[in-house]
Amino acid sequence: MSVLVVDDNRGTRNALELWLARLGFHSILCQDAEEGLRRIGESMRGGEPVELVLTDQVLPGQSGLELILNCRRLFPKLKAVLISAYQDEGLRRQARQLPNCRFLAKPFTPEDLRRTFEELEQADAS
Repeated sequence: MSVLVVDDNRGTRNALELWLARLGFHSILCQDAEEGLRRIGESMRGGEPVELVLTDQVLPGQSGLELILNCRRLFPKLKAVLISAYQDEGLRRQARQLPNCRFLAKPFTPEDLRRTFEELEQADAS
């Protein structure tokens, strides 16, 4: 499975890439929402399609939630995980209300990430 990772922090992107590789996922790394939208479109047109977007909420240009909504306009069944260090209950609620979307609070562990992906897979299977 390919995962689009969008975070403006290079260290976070690199850590997520390592964690995802250990979990058996291929990562496509992007530093902002604009690049993320471009890369997801490219992957869907010709290569291994992205099956999940893993994005930080705070990004240059547009928020992670806006990115997820824009991706969903193109690919309605795309799974998503919104990550944030901000403990905003309204944001959590918005993410949870979207189908095939989860919220993951920073800091989190590779095990938290694995469980979140499993939850999305189980929800998709039902």
